Amino acid sequence: VRKIDESQYTFPEYCEKLKELNPEDSDCIDFCAEYIYAAVYANLTNLDDYTGKVIYQIRNSNAAVKDKDLLYGLIQVAYASVLFSQNLQFQSVSNN
Repeated sequence: VRKIDESQYTFPEYCEKLKELNPEDSDCIDFCAEYIYAAVYANLTNLDDYTGKVIYQIRNSNAAVKDKDLLYGLIQVAYASVLFSQNLQFQSVSNN
């Protein structure tokens, strides 16, 4: 991802800018943006459970193994980023 001054944009604008600069990655950006939006703005009762369900969907999808691995890694980074930004304690998320 190319460097963007994210302070100039709202979250949706930032995601659109990322997609403009990285059109080949727009599907992954949309997927991660939806996860982050839900993790931050939805009234989730348990981020760990939600993340586990997202990972389960990725692992059990019919996507290519390469794409599954990429999405899994992106969600791991997004999860860690949300935890860090919200100053939450880390709890393990199942890899299944």
